[in-house]
Order: sequence, then C-alpha cells, then structure tokens
Amino acid sequence: MIEAEVWSKMIEDKIPKVIPKTPIATPPGEPETINTWELMAGLEDLSPHPPSHIRSFSNDTMSQKPLWVQFEEEEEDQKSDSVITDFDPEIISSFRKTLEQLPSTNPFHLRLKKDKLVLYFTSLRGVRKTYEDCCHIRLILKTLGVRIDERDVSMHSGFKDELKELMGDQGCGGLPKVFIGKKYIGGADEIRQMHEEGTLMKAIEGCEMMDDDEIGPCEACGDIRFVPCETCSGSCKVYYDDDDENEDGVELEHEDGGEGDYGFQRCPDCNENGLIRCPICCY
Repeated sequence: MIEAEVWSKMIEDKIPKVIPKTPIATPPGEPETINTWELMAGLEDLSPHPPSHIRSFSNDTMSQKPLWVQFEEEEEDQKSDSVITDFDPEIISSFRKTLEQLPSTNPFHLRLKKDKLVLYFTSLRGVRKTYEDCCHIRLILKTLGVRIDERDVSMHSGFKDELKELMGDQGCGGLPKVFIGKKYIGGADEIRQMHEEGTLMKAIEGCEMMDDDEIGPCEACGDIRFVPCETCSGSCKVYYDDDDENEDGVELEHEDGGEGDYGFQRCPDCNENGLIRCPICCY
C-alpha cells in the first residue's frame, strides 16, 4: 500500500502542472489568427509622463492620425515657422509694394486697406459763400486724384448727425469739413492753406487713390452721389395689399385713417427725400 502511494506521488511530480502551448498549424486556405496582445507584450510605454500628443483610447481613436504622420506634420510646422521668421522684413516690404503697384486688373494686385477721405459739404446755394467754399474744396481734392467719400448734408439728414458726432464740442460751424477716417483735417481755409503750402498731398498720401477708369463723372448719378429709390420710386411710401400687418407687426391703415387689409407705409430703404446713395460710385 505504501509502495503504491509512493509510485503515485512520483508520477504526479513527473507530470507538468501547466500544459505547454504548442503551435497549431493553420489549415491551408484559412486566414491566420494573430494574437495582438502577445505581440504588444513588453512594448508598453512605462515613462511617467507620456507624450502629450498621444491620447487615451476613446471612441474617436479610429479617426486619430498615425503617430508617424503626426511627427511629420510637427516637423513641417517647425520648418515653416523657421522659414517665415528667417525672412528679411525689408524683402517682405518691397515684395508687398511690388504687388500694390500692379494694375488693379492683375490677379496678383494687392490692395491694402487705407484711410478714407470724407468730405461733408452742401449742394444748396442758400448761402453763397458756403456753396462756393464747398465747390472749391471739392475741386481741389478731385485734382489730387484721391478717392472722396462725398456726404452732402443737404441731401441726407443722417450726414448732419454724423458730422455733429464727429465734431463733438468743437461744433459743426460752417461747411465744408474734411476728415481722414475720423480725424478732422480742416475746413475751407485750412485745406486751401495746406494746398498752397504743398502739405495737403502729404497729408492724404495714406488715403485711397482713384484708378484711371474712375476719373470723370459717374454715369449712374452724374456726381450727385444719390439716385431715386428703386423700392418706392422716390415717393418714400410702399403699398401693402392683403396683409393686415407689416414686417414689424404694425397694423396698416388707409390714407384717410380707416382700417383695412391694405395701406401705405414709410419706405425702409430710402432717406427723407426718397433717395439712396449711388451704388456705383459710393462705396
């Protein structure tokens, strides 16, 4: 009995506790199954601070770019940054000026945003001196070839409010008034003096200049800078039919004050004179 137990124990010691895995040949014609976990064993990143560009696994991991692509893009970005910073500022400035000097019809023409020359004046002849000053200053500026944003306060009351806001405590005084952007340059006397001294051209050198094809009166408005409103044909009224309310929800009425399903309303597109700024020469 004792000998049987000894022999049984010896047999158990000879038999391995874990059956070793033997490679199983893949039958021909079937795809080979690869255990990726065995391949990745020992390749985990054990560094305490993993790279910031490697994200944790999530649902959008499949859309993440491969690491070698990310490294290549980072290198390209660093190269482009170094190239940009290595350019000489004088070379960039001269290249930009060359593009600016190209004709406006050239596709590589570069037009930088420049200051706008604004002229507030009146076309009414109620006060002779004011009217003559406006005409004279307007003529001086046109001869310099500068693009002028002409704002006739007698044609549009909104220009009066703009001028009051720009002048502030100085007061509007007489017309004309000339601005570069929002900077006040002067009235009739100041502009004449600057023109005689030769400093006016230097003062407006940062403003937009007219192209050769822009010289001459505007074919649409004849240099009046306003045209009749197309919505109301200059009547300042629009007629609504089969609608009890306008776009703002205001109930319409007849001209005689009665209520109905049609009526007139103030035109929203034009000014108090039934005019709009010329879409050709006013920009």
